[in-house]
Amino acid sequence: TLDDTTPPPAPTTTGAHAINNRDDFLKLLNEVADYHINSRKRISDFARELIKKGGGYEALTFKDLYKMLLDLGQWKDPAEERGISDKDIQTLAMKYDDDEINKAGERMMLAQQGGISVPPVHGTKSVADNIDRKKVINIHKFMNKTFLRLVATFKKIPQTERYAMLPKVVEAAAEVHVLITTTINCMLVIHHR
Repeated sequence: TLDDTTPPPAPTTTGAHAINNRDDFLKLLNEVADYHINSRKRISDFARELIKKGGGYEALTFKDLYKMLLDLGQWKDPAEERGISDKDIQTLAMKYDDDEINKAGERMMLAQQGGISVPPVHGTKSVADNIDRKKVINIHKFMNKTFLRLVATFKKIPQTERYAMLPKVVEAAAEVHVLITTTINCMLVIHHR
């Protein structure tokens, strides 16, 4: 119980009310964009580290990848941390509508959708130009087959367990799985030309 000397808990402001001015909103938009760009980099780095370790990643199940990624933490973006919904962001965007806010909002949406990507570590234009189009098509077909197999595997996880999983981490685990298997396949395809 609280005694007379215990101060009451500080009120927490969430949602659109957590942003008091245009500059705070602009800062939030940029923080959310940076978060998503950095998250993609973390996921990419995670996959690269698994590949660098060599062997063993083939034996990882979807649940293994999910747990490993969950342990990385930081699965809420700055807006989610403050209880600010997409609807709140839309309301604030209309309230503080100007060119700088619109550009920051566009950057945030691109980052959320993966439109601002992490540059490949070893990719160059000359390497890309030397890859035959048929090989690119075959790689995409392989990615699609890999993804469909992954969906089938995911559906075998008991429904209650699936619903308890964080959607962002599920998406990241799927991305890592497809990235690893595709990278290995690409290395084999490119080195055997």
